[in-house]
Amino acid sequence: MSATDATEQGIRAYRIVFAIAAAAVLCLPLVAMQVTNEVDWSAGDFLLAAGLLFALGAAIDMICRKMVHMAVRMLGAGLALVAFVLIWAMLATG
Repeated sequence: MSATDATEQGIRAYRIVFAIAAAAVLCLPLVAMQVTNEVDWSAGDFLLAAGLLFALGAAIDMICRKMVHMAVRMLGAGLALVAFVLIWAMLATG
């Protein structure tokens, strides 16, 4: 197994884990809507959240593919995550 194959397997595993985590994040408001009236998301809210999660996953995937050094990858992924959280918070309070 070459280093490229190992990297591809790592990226594939990351994608699966991220997809499961994104689905879990999207299920939280869905479950909360069944339990309480405080959470009231429309279909548009779910689509926007899914789009933001997809953009985050795509950004991190691109960072992992293009950056060579692990420290730069971690910094880039961290910055993408911070941008995601800031956008999510602005939309939640807006």
